[in-house]
Amino acid sequence: MRRMLRDERGNIALMTALLAVPVIGLMGAAVDFARYTSLRMEMESAVQASVLAAASLSQSGNTDTVVAEFLDQIKDSPYVDDIDFEVTRNERYLTSRQISVRASGKIDTLFLRIFDIDELSVVSEASAQQSVDNLEVALVLDVSGSMGGSKIRDLRDAASNFVDEIFDASDPDTVSMSVVPFAASVNIAPIFDDYAYDIDSANVEPDADAYNIGYDVPEGNFRFTDYNNRSTCIELYNSDFDSLDRLPAEERAEIRLSSRYADSNFCPTSRDNEVFLNSGDPDDLKDMIDDLDAEGYTAINEGALWGAFTLSPEWRGHLGGDYNDRPLPYEDSGAKVLVIMSDGDMNQGRRVKIGRYVEYETCGWRYRNGRWRNECWTESYMESDSTQWVRDNGDANDYPSQDNASAQTKRVCNAVKEEGIIVYTIGFDVTPGGNADRLLDYCATSDLHYYYVDGDVEDALSDAFNAIAASINALRITG
Repeated sequence: MRRMLRDERGNIALMTALLAVPVIGLMGAAVDFARYTSLRMEMESAVQASVLAAASLSQSGNTDTVVAEFLDQIKDSPYVDDIDFEVTRNERYLTSRQISVRASGKIDTLFLRIFDIDELSVVSEASAQQSVDNLEVALVLDVSGSMGGSKIRDLRDAASNFVDEIFDASDPDTVSMSVVPFAASVNIAPIFDDYAYDIDSANVEPDADAYNIGYDVPEGNFRFTDYNNRSTCIELYNSDFDSLDRLPAEERAEIRLSSRYADSNFCPTSRDNEVFLNSGDPDDLKDMIDDLDAEGYTAINEGALWGAFTLSPEWRGHLGGDYNDRPLPYEDSGAKVLVIMSDGDMNQGRRVKIGRYVEYETCGWRYRNGRWRNECWTESYMESDSTQWVRDNGDANDYPSQDNASAQTKRVCNAVKEEGIIVYTIGFDVTPGGNADRLLDYCATSDLHYYYVDGDVEDALSDAFNAIAASINALRITG
């Protein structure tokens, strides 16, 4: 008996039998954990891809649908029992979008059941944000005489709503906006003294021959002193329309308003129609827009150019307003948007040439000092009060090689599009197929960026501005 008790030769088989169950369980657990790891990696990959897709500003579909499309790709896996997800954050603005997703799944175990573990749960979370860090907008608005009455009221309402939509849906301090009203020229009163020749350095009240005669804008340091006739518009050269950095800091002649034509035909002289630049305050912008008034002729070329200037990095620090660091360099900006609205063809954007007083002697009877006298006396008149002009924008046409207002507008639009600036245009009750219709369509980034507005349709102008605001969501992110 003692010899049998000391015999250990049968213990190995017994120990092997006793250890077989846990060893097999551990080996099977490795299989279960391998399946768990594979599911976790697939789920993390799918969740991360889904939030990146859903956070894209160019994505306009339902967020849940986008996420589900990615997670559905792993639901057919043979070892996946169930996958659920929740979009825990879904914040979308015009300039940014933030998405967070939490997904959970489980697999039924094969071997861990030995240890009373019937299933393994997998949880994956991911977040993504895509944003246009900065948005710069230039609103170029036609305030010519044909915009009078209900049109100007519609414009005020539509443009004010546009301001609200842009600012309400954007992160604070990311949006700057300039409003550029135009008629036959652009009233740049807030920055006028920086770009017009001052009285001390200018050729004041020049002779008519010095100030040029004909259709060419004079290049010279001309200023005019009659306060009642003074404009706060400056002359532009044809070469100004070739690039967005021709100005600043190059002085220009003041647009001349003669005594006879000292009205809005040549410069929108009303303070209500001065430019309002580089603002980050929606209330100030809306106050300015609410005061817009209709006056004068139409020069889309000048409105487009000044609008483009407000987006050009060369004008950084020259616009005043709320941002010292804007316009931003093209490569650093999130998005730059130019919106041009007009209601008709360009016409009669002419400048009165500075005139000479012509004296002449006349004789006849006149009542003087209490009685009629037969005598001669000297009278005078100013030549510019006739039909002599310095410049004529003329009617638009389709020949970009010609030096006219249409060609200048096209050159501006070409330049801004080359820099990646998005151009939206609105033809407000323009003649279908007419010059303005074709020109605005040409300037837009694409056919989808041009909006024809029927003036007989109620709220049509507001609908166009609202569509443009919504469209900014799909802008290509450049920042």
